[in-house]
Amino acid sequence: MCQDGWTVEFLSPHPPVALIGTLPTGDKFFFRDARAEVVLNVGGEDPSMKPTWIGAYPYRDASYMPADEAMQAIFALTQNFIEQTALDRA
Repeated sequence: MCQDGWTVEFLSPHPPVALIGTLPTGDKFFFRDARAEVVLNVGGEDPSMKPTWIGAYPYRDASYMPADEAMQAIFALTQNFIEQTALDRA
């Protein structure tokens, strides 16, 4: 999926949730569930292994997070990433 500067690929149509892609900032990302939270890894050659930034969003039973709530979590974590790294980019 490519839209509004986002590139997103689902790694599996089944739980656990796992996505890879590019944020509108141009940074690579890896998004996954971690049982009681979802995690957004951003940056680096392989954000799934060595990200330059990690953010987490608490969510009980994250493996079964509905798509609309997962989108809200990704957007919130992306906003946190942008705000926390804005000074580094200036």
